[in-house]
Amino acid sequence: MLLPSFLSRLFSEVRIFADGADSANLPPLIICRYRRQSDPQTLQRALNCRLIIAGNAPQSPPTADNQENIIYSGDLSAEQIRELVRQSRGNPTIRWGFFVEDSATHNGGLGKFHREAILLAAKIGNGVFAPAHIEVAQNKEWQKFGRQQFVVHIGQSQHLEDKNDNKTHARCIADALQSLVAKPTNKNITLAYGQWAQKYSWSHPLFTEFRQPMRTYRQIYRAAWALGEVIAHQQSTSPNNIGVLLPSSIGAAVVFYAAIMRKITPVMLNPGTGVRNILSACQTASVKTVYTSQKLLDNLPAAAESCIALQKSGIEVICLEDVREKVTIAIKLQAALWALFPNFSLRRLPGASATQDDIATILFTSGSESHPKGVALSHGNLLANASQTLARLDNLAHERMLNSLPVFHSFGLLAGVILPAAGGMPTLQYPSPLHYKQIPHIIAHFRPAVFFSADSFLVAYAREAHPLDMQSLRHVFAGAEKLKDTTVQKWMQKFGVRILQGYGVTETSPVIAVNTPSDNRLGSVGRILATIESKLTEVEGIDNGGKLWVRGANIMRGYLYADKPNEIIAPPDGWHDTGDIARIDKDGFLYIEGRARRFVKIAGEMAPLDGVENALHEQFAPHHFAAVCVADKTRGEQIVILCDDKNINREQITTAFRDSGLPLLWTPRRIIFAEEIPRLSTGKVDYPAVQRMAEE
Repeated sequence: MLLPSFLSRLFSEVRIFADGADSANLPPLIICRYRRQSDPQTLQRALNCRLIIAGNAPQSPPTADNQENIIYSGDLSAEQIRELVRQSRGNPTIRWGFFVEDSATHNGGLGKFHREAILLAAKIGNGVFAPAHIEVAQNKEWQKFGRQQFVVHIGQSQHLEDKNDNKTHARCIADALQSLVAKPTNKNITLAYGQWAQKYSWSHPLFTEFRQPMRTYRQIYRAAWALGEVIAHQQSTSPNNIGVLLPSSIGAAVVFYAAIMRKITPVMLNPGTGVRNILSACQTASVKTVYTSQKLLDNLPAAAESCIALQKSGIEVICLEDVREKVTIAIKLQAALWALFPNFSLRRLPGASATQDDIATILFTSGSESHPKGVALSHGNLLANASQTLARLDNLAHERMLNSLPVFHSFGLLAGVILPAAGGMPTLQYPSPLHYKQIPHIIAHFRPAVFFSADSFLVAYAREAHPLDMQSLRHVFAGAEKLKDTTVQKWMQKFGVRILQGYGVTETSPVIAVNTPSDNRLGSVGRILATIESKLTEVEGIDNGGKLWVRGANIMRGYLYADKPNEIIAPPDGWHDTGDIARIDKDGFLYIEGRARRFVKIAGEMAPLDGVENALHEQFAPHHFAAVCVADKTRGEQIVILCDDKNINREQITTAFRDSGLPLLWTPRRIIFAEEIPRLSTGKVDYPAVQRMAEE
């Protein structure tokens, strides 16, 4: 039994990196993520500690020379637990290593926590611990000789609250472990793509489209290299950002990575936003060339009209179908050659020299007030949010996903382009979420496990889909707008699928909070992601909650305004005002009550327009409503409702509100009938259009 231990030490090396502390002065308790069977031996070698492993013994038992120092908490009695606590307090020099998860996880994510291990962690070392994470280092010199180098990352010390609450302790430990892996390990997306491909294999499937073969990491890189060569040549005479006017597709993903790898900033444009907004966006972001596709122009007249206006203004519009003709045999051969040695060639691309503060992409707000604002997101912003999201949703790695969200929206860009590569998630790209009959059919055939969408789309899919269409879905997340209780109930009743709600804004790259399968609360948007700070500021008339501000590595570099196109206005002190009224409960769950500007003051009292909409939807489902306010001479402001049912009147609403105990102050003064509620391409209600209808 001594031989395996000797060979393990000979052919591997363990290095320690401590965050904010000397590795010699660590607390007596180290809690580590449990990823692989070699982790216990690795941690014990690094720290020379006694190990407590949750649950049952691993399939590969420890060697004889360290067997006496390994304890399985699943086999401990109450008396043995008390004896271990006495030993730790009687001899403070003993260092303890803990694996609190019930079993090892293959994807590096957090598993189910073991009750006895959590109890011991709260008692040993007076509740002071340091989180740890073990990974295999990419050390080529060691790998040449068949050896491995393990790196133990140890975070800053944490303290468990002194109370017998296993759930609170488990959340504290989970947050600490997630914070440790929520920090990106690369300074730019180009190098990160190479690391992701190495982690999951360059031959691992990445993107596909309906009825098309799956493209691997290597094939996407080869296509991005070739396209990047053409784009770089085009930009050499006009060094500006490029516009990307494309739906969700492999082409959009390739253009995004091609530009990033050539250190060119892709500006994601909304094909349906209208000529005025697209022209304003191109001017604000200094775009002189826009890449689109002929198929999009043929199928979307609004996009074709915008491209004609762009050309008249002097902006060059290039279709990807035409770019193929510019990809010569020489470029194809070069791309194929460099794709054979991607780890070598990636580091020689211009994008490999980008810093984490360099702008990676520019997105635009809807422009509901005047001209759309540009949101400049850096490499560090996007990588941080991808790491934060995967640290919380660690069970998504390797899962198949369907993405129909638009790439010009930050939610679609992260979920459809960046997360699949970062998490090794084979993803089918579909051009529009509005195809309510086709998408359930595609889900039934592609059988994805992961699906990101918005409430409005989920309602439509539930109406059109057969109950068996959605049986492959295990992780459905809703964002972009408030998730209604009726939508959750409908999906559970018809498909047996639970929808989890998340929350984010474009300026935060975009995810701020999300519910998880093991840690969720109905009505909330989940707990705020690791390494994101938050605060609530007072708002007049709001007693329970305040305006939500956030700060972290995922917060944008700043805004770009139409009248200051070359100037980035950074958020003050790194804090971003989300403009949302929120509250946070004692367990850290975030509840969004509505937009600050979506509160109306009637006769001196505050009324939430979002609350009015939700109340109407609950009382008169399945009909849809949109609430806005207009000026009122006697009461200051009044509520106006847009409704898709002409039979609903004010008296019915007043009676329903009174019977439900809702404030009669919320009763709308006017009701306008519309066959369909105006919506943006992201699924959100188009409130500027509703406002115009109300004022007219």
